[in-house]
Amino acid sequence: MNSVKEIAKEVKLISGQNVFACYQCGRCSSACPMTEEMDLLPNQIIRLVQMSDDAVLSSVTPWICASCLDCTIRCPRGIDVAKVMEAIRQLSIRRGIEKREELVRNFKEMDISFQLKKEDIEKINFFMDDEKDYSGKIRVKHFLEVLKEYGFNKIRNYVDEQIGIKVAPYYGCTLLRPEEIGIDDSQKPRIMEELLEAIGMDPVSFPMQTVCCGSYNSARGIKAVETLRKKILESAKREGAELIVTSCPLCKYNLKEAMYFTELMEMALGGARHG
Repeated sequence: MNSVKEIAKEVKLISGQNVFACYQCGRCSSACPMTEEMDLLPNQIIRLVQMSDDAVLSSVTPWICASCLDCTIRCPRGIDVAKVMEAIRQLSIRRGIEKREELVRNFKEMDISFQLKKEDIEKINFFMDDEKDYSGKIRVKHFLEVLKEYGFNKIRNYVDEQIGIKVAPYYGCTLLRPEEIGIDDSQKPRIMEELLEAIGMDPVSFPMQTVCCGSYNSARGIKAVETLRKKILESAKREGAELIVTSCPLCKYNLKEAMYFTELMEMALGGARHG
C-alpha cells in the first residue's frame, strides 16, 4: 500500500475523524489563534491528509496547535481538527520525524526547572497510596459551577459595598471546550459575568474573551503567545476594562496582567470577615 493511502488511513484510525468531509471552507484557520507561527494553515493540513502527502508529517503546525478546540467548534462538517493534529503528531513520532526531538528537548528543559526533591516525591506517593481507589463515579465540578449552584444572589448578600471596577472576564478555552464538558456556552458564556455582578463589579465583555492564550507554547518561547497576550489585553482595554480576570493558572501566566476570580472575590467580600 502506498504512503498516500496509508497516511489518510492511519490518521482516521488514530483520530476517528473523517477528513474527507472537509470542503476547505477555512473556518478552522480563521479561528486559530496560533497561525502566525504555523508553516501551514489548519485547513491546508487537512488537505494534505486528504491527499496523503508525506509533507504533512514534517509540518511544524501540528506541534504549534494548542488544542484549544476553536477550530473544532467552528467546523460545519463536525471534524475535530484538534484530534487530527494529535494524530499527525503521533504519526510523526512513530516515523521518527525530527519534530519529536524538538518537543522532547523542551520537555526536558521544563523537567529541569520543576524537579522535585526525593522527600517531595515520597510525600506524593504516600498521599496517593493513602487515598481510596477511584471508582470513576466522582462528578468533577469547577469552582465556578459550585458557586453558581450555591447561588450568586446569596453571595451578593456578603458584599459590603459596590466597588464598580470595570472587569473583563477572560474564559480562554479550557472552561468552555470541548463543549460536552464546558461549564457554559462556548460562544457566549455568562457565568463569570454573573459572578462579577454579584460581587459588585461591572463586567465588561470583549471580543477575545474566549480565544486561547497560546497554552503550553509559552514554555517553548513561541512569539505568537506574546502577540496573543497583547491582542487579548488590548481587546479588553478597548471595551473600557480596568482589570482582566481569569480562572486558569496558565492563562494567568501567559497574560501576566490578569487576576484570579477568587482574588477579586476576596477584595469584594473583605477577606474572611464573614466567616
